[in-house]
Amino acid sequence: MSYCTVADVRGALDPDGDPSDPTSAAGQSDAALTAHIAEAQAEVDARLAARATMPLATVPTLVANITRDIAAYLAMLTYRKGDPIPQGDTVAARYARAQQLLAGLQSGEIPLDIATAPAEQAVSQDTVVNAYDGALFQQSELGLVPTTGGGYGQDPWNHRSGQWI
Repeated sequence: MSYCTVADVRGALDPDGDPSDPTSAAGQSDAALTAHIAEAQAEVDARLAARATMPLATVPTLVANITRDIAAYLAMLTYRKGDPIPQGDTVAARYARAQQLLAGLQSGEIPLDIATAPAEQAVSQDTVVNAYDGALFQQSELGLVPTTGGGYGQDPWNHRSGQWI
């Protein structure tokens, strides 16, 4: 499942004009824009992998917007054939904002609003098997001796030094 659609990216590339204009970055084919979305989503997934199981099953609006803006930036770079995008360009400004937001999500400064029920979280299927079934340590090895109350207490004789404690 993609975090955003081709129409979302086209709208970000040309919000005021005709999004199907072949003389703008928005006029790229659906296949080209889908490839940019996949690349942007891979970047988002890689940066957020430490915080959530990726890819996300339910996509928060903020993550969708970040993916859209990164994909639009990649589409613009392709359209410009690698020429730098001017700083005042809307696509460049959206990309810079997306990178800042993504860094905040990655660091935990911005909460990642994804709903995961405890049942959906990974449950360990590991089983601990104790291969040793004998008594591992004896009370005497720990310096414990029977007390008059029926339990065990510290042995007042230090067996190593041969002196009373």
